[in-house]
Amino acid sequence: MHVEGTSTMLGSALNYIALRLLGEGPDDGEDNAMARGRKWILDHGSVVKIPSWGKFWLPILGAYEWEGCNPMPLEL
Repeated sequence: MHVEGTSTMLGSALNYIALRLLGEGPDDGEDNAMARGRKWILDHGSVVKIPSWGKFWLPILGAYEWEGCNPMPLEL
């Protein structure tokens, strides 16, 4: 990821959730950045489009249901 690179669903979703957990409101940020980030996430298919290892973190953060994650072998 690079500031001048293209956005990814994983990076955008995890960063959005982290900022919300840190206290940013849904419409906070410079130039309404949080609302624009949420719109980008929703316009590109929402968090269901992130890889399995990204979905693993979302239920831990309380932002996604465990039922939406693929089962993982115990060895992982």
